[in-house]
Amino acid sequence: MSKQMLGLNQVAASTWGATFRHSRQIYNSVIRPTIGFGASVWHTPSEKPGKAKGIAAKLAKHQNAGLRRVAGAYKATATDVLEVETHCPPLHIYLDRLVAGTIIRLKDARHKPVVEAARARIRRKTIGRKTPTPKPTPAVSKEAWAVEWSNGAELKRDLDLRMLGKWTEAWTQGPRQVRRGPGEPPNKEILKLHDWLRKAESSMLVQARTEKTGLASFLKKINVLGITSANC
Repeated sequence: MSKQMLGLNQVAASTWGATFRHSRQIYNSVIRPTIGFGASVWHTPSEKPGKAKGIAAKLAKHQNAGLRRVAGAYKATATDVLEVETHCPPLHIYLDRLVAGTIIRLKDARHKPVVEAARARIRRKTIGRKTPTPKPTPAVSKEAWAVEWSNGAELKRDLDLRMLGKWTEAWTQGPRQVRRGPGEPPNKEILKLHDWLRKAESSMLVQARTEKTGLASFLKKINVLGITSANC
């Protein structure tokens, strides 16, 4: 992970380097897939779209660092606002989509009957025939969750739409009533604002929209009369 983040830092900064769109493409194509590698094994699906848990919650800081580099934003910018500005779904929802996609893809695989027969045979030997029906294993529970999460979607495009729907649901039904920054729900059209902009211009746009510009810190640093705090 550190090598990928270092590579992004070397090609993109807040005022120079790759443009906003190219930086975002690097993050989505290289860094985020690295974070999500093997998610079907270690990720615990979210019970609520707006709340991450387990390993996903600990990895969220890497998404924050990556998106700040992409957008040229300050550390004070909230992660959920950065995700909307760069149109990158929250990490735990992205991981949910990876897990659901993997399970749906394997559900109809040719080897599935063989796996089910082996699972039943092992269960009979370890639990016995006369015992009460055992609780679903984690794998079975994940399968049931994936079917409910996908809502019949199987194609990559349809699963991506489900992911965006979960993201919008989490945004609109989140615990905060007053949104920081522009307060707009996720919308891919926001990316068009950065068409034909250089990196420095995109950074200024994001900072202005999120209301985290660093102006107060600069004014306090040069001792402007009346400025008593560096907070935006």
